Amino acid sequence: MAVTKKQFVSSAFWKILEQFLSKGVSLLISILLARLLDASVFGLIALTAVFTNLSDILVDGGFSTALISKKEVDDVDYSNSLFVSFSTSTVLYLITFFIAPIVAGYYNEALLTALLRVIGITFFIQAFAATRTAVVTRQMKFRTLFICNLISTIVSGIIGVIAAYIIVKRFPDNPENGVWAIVIQRLTQQAILTIILFVAVRWRLRFKINWKRMRGLLLASLGIVSASLIAFVGNSMFSLVIGKIYSVTELGYYDKGPSLPMQMSLYLFGAITSVLLPTLVSYKGDKGMIKMVVRRVVTLTAFLLAPMMIGMAVVSKEIIVVLYTDKWLPMLKIMQLSCLFYLATPFMLINCQVFLSLGHTALRIKTELIRLALIAIGIFGFAVGLKCDIYQLCLISSIIAIISMLVSFFDVWRLIDYNIFEALSDVILPLFIAGTMGVLLYRSDNLGLFNYGISSVTVTNIITLIIKVLFGVVFYFAVAKAMHVPGYDEIFDVLKGFVNKGKNKDKKEVTSNA
Repeated sequence: MAVTKKQFVSSAFWKILEQFLSKGVSLLISILLARLLDASVFGLIALTAVFTNLSDILVDGGFSTALISKKEVDDVDYSNSLFVSFSTSTVLYLITFFIAPIVAGYYNEALLTALLRVIGITFFIQAFAATRTAVVTRQMKFRTLFICNLISTIVSGIIGVIAAYIIVKRFPDNPENGVWAIVIQRLTQQAILTIILFVAVRWRLRFKINWKRMRGLLLASLGIVSASLIAFVGNSMFSLVIGKIYSVTELGYYDKGPSLPMQMSLYLFGAITSVLLPTLVSYKGDKGMIKMVVRRVVTLTAFLLAPMMIGMAVVSKEIIVVLYTDKWLPMLKIMQLSCLFYLATPFMLINCQVFLSLGHTALRIKTELIRLALIAIGIFGFAVGLKCDIYQLCLISSIIAIISMLVSFFDVWRLIDYNIFEALSDVILPLFIAGTMGVLLYRSDNLGLFNYGISSVTVTNIITLIIKVLFGVVFYFAVAKAMHVPGYDEIFDVLKGFVNKGKNKDKKEVTSNA
């Protein structure tokens, strides 16, 4: 059954609300933790990312996506998925448990042994949450997912911040102990989310294992997992090399610098494409409809993403001082370059969604293999060979993202006849307007327009940030409206739809009460 425009818009609304409200709360929590804790703490957490990211791929990503992509699913398929996910979690945890001392020795960080063994408990919790999340996504009940994620994020965030405050006060001479506050927050979030999903999702666990169907599930997820694993290897190279060549503090800056651009970019992208994949699957036999949906998503993504990333790059200094305090200023260039990375990456991921929806997982693998080769060249050629600094490594990463996006686009061109001229027409105006906005904001700094004669650096940066953001928003939307940018109309069509939906709902309630 094809997904209607109404279903797509409704689902997209709740998913975007989830990403920006639920993840916005998560971002607020991470900022509060960053203000309380040292950069070295986030460096230690980044060293565990190899294992947590692997869990995301094996336990959550591959099987859940295979279930969502499947035409028809019943309790047997869900039971098979849960069985495989839990088995994978067990194996992954045992591996993590036994190699934790080796990892700690490699990085010369004794705390990593206990840290890995404790944080690995999330693997098991994740296995239960993944299947129920797949149920919700298939049914496109993103409102339920939004509420579950919001509650778990708020409660766990409060617990994490309280834990961080207590640990910092109790162990002022051992800042590394603050890492346990982040571990507590993550464990609590996964546990609460799983419990709430268990209550909210009407699916009873039935131990119905069908080995033939399980084999089909494994084969269906193989291409997805393979592509994700290749991407994982590439991303892990950065953590492994940076953690060894550079200090844990530099790794903390490298880990925290991209966090705000990543959340703004990928959460926006995730909100749209969580709805995009089931929509594309519903049009699997109609490439014309797929092309129309993809163009609409590209247009909407470019319209929202361009001003966010370009604007954030220009006001990065103010953001860091206001949100993180000036102790985090060394990550300024990393945040700015990350804006370029996360401006390009969502478009590559949109292309990969097309590959998955049409059953061309080999093209996704091809894209990731090319990206992996470029990362290897960048790391071993520049970081190891030329001894480049961490900022140059971040620039190399952004260039790789742009090349990967272009490579994936040419395969999409061949699949659905979405050519380069159409793609440029969909993104060029938002990029031009956002670029102009960025230049004006950058020039305003050089002209000394934001010198208020206020002694407080924080207050000065708050005022400057507010003025720049307001100017950027007004300028961007005013020019977009004047130039009739397609994305502008898309956004306001969606907003009008939900305003009208709300009015109709109120009318129905009044009528029923009468």
